[in-house]
Parts: sequence; C-alpha cells; structure tokens
Amino acid sequence: MAARPHLTLVLLVAFAALLAVAPGIRPARAEDKWEKHWHDRVAAFARENAALAADRKSAVFVGDSITEGFPLEKHFAGKPVLNRGIVADRIGNVGERGVLRRLDESVFDCRPAVVFILIGVNDLAASPRPPELYVEGFATLVDRIRERLPKVKVVVQTCLPVGRKYGRHATLNPRIVAYNEGLRALAKARGLTLVDLHKLYRDAEGFLPDDLSNDGLHLKREGFAKWAEAVRPLIP
Repeated sequence: MAARPHLTLVLLVAFAALLAVAPGIRPARAEDKWEKHWHDRVAAFARENAALAADRKSAVFVGDSITEGFPLEKHFAGKPVLNRGIVADRIGNVGERGVLRRLDESVFDCRPAVVFILIGVNDLAASPRPPELYVEGFATLVDRIRERLPKVKVVVQTCLPVGRKYGRHATLNPRIVAYNEGLRALAKARGLTLVDLHKLYRDAEGFLPDDLSNDGLHLKREGFAKWAEAVRPLIP
C-alpha cells in the first residue's frame, strides 16, 4: 500500500510528459489557433465560391488581417467584392501557410475581374530574412495569377507603415520601406497597377497615425475609408 502514492506520482508525471509531446492532446498554442483559423477561412472561401453566380465578376481582396478586417460591403455596397484576407497570413514562399497555398480558393475559383493583393508584413515581422526574399515571393504570386488568368487585372498594394504603438516599429518600418521599394519596382517591371498604401497612410515621420489604429498595426474601422477611396475607381 505504501508504494501506491509513489506510483500515482509516476503516472501523473508520465501523463504530463505525454500531453507535452503527443499530437492532438497537447495544450493549444497561439500558432495552433491561427492555423485552425487559416484552414477554416480557406474552407469558407471554397463554400462561398461554389455559391457564386456563374456570370459574376468580382473584385477580390487578398491579404492578411488588415484585409480580413476591411468592411468591403460597407464601403462598396452593391458592388461584387470578395474578402480573401486571413489573420496572420503570409506570402507562402517561406513556411507552411500563405497565399501561395490557397490560390484556388482565394483567386482562381472566384472568377475575378480584378485582384488586389496586400501581403508581406507578417513575413517581415516574423523573420530577419532580407525583404528581397519576400519581394521574390510576391513576384511568384503575381506570375501564377497572370499565367492562369492573363486577362485579370492584378493590383499591387504596398504595405502600410506601423505606428508608434507597435512595439517593434523601429526595426519593422525600415524593412517595410525596403520591401515596398521592391514592390514598386515589381509593379513597374510587370506593368501592374500600383496602389501605394504606404504613402497614403504614413505621417510626416513615416508612422501609421495613432488616430487610425489602436495597436499601431491594424486599422480602426474609420481608418479603412482612405483605402476604399484609393481603390474605388478600380472596382468594376
């Protein structure tokens, strides 16, 4: 009988170790949360695409959380717009997720007339890799769309600056500037339409204004109006 408490303790320790390593029963991590959100959103896109009218030609907005938060129906009431933004998403040329891995659901099956792309800030924030690597990934994204849908207008959008409230603004903003320079050059070389959101949103010191964002990264609801006005002429 005296050995049972010791045995119980051993079993508890072993079970705790199993929880730490066994797939499917480990405690949820933030990355697991966003992975699930990514897959849920992609599945929702597929369902929405299947229900689209056969003659509909949409303006498709592809990107990360900034795009997902864009209330398109509010700003473009009555227009054929589709939101294909996913929180925490990346380009996809590095890592396991990204726009490059969901092109069917986010572009090809949407029957787009125009595709607006805003992506890259999460790549730049998560890794010290050179911005040029992600410009190359963006170029791959553009080329795949144009190869499959040569008549569809592709609109390159530069990344917004981050604001003073964002903790790593001192290191991230210069990377965003370098990345955007690459996007501008890409748009010119490929003959693509460019919407320079960085220029539109930056203040005199190069920051996203405090009154447009609560966290220095994401736009407040009222902050989307500038974006909507910039792209309105391109909506069919």
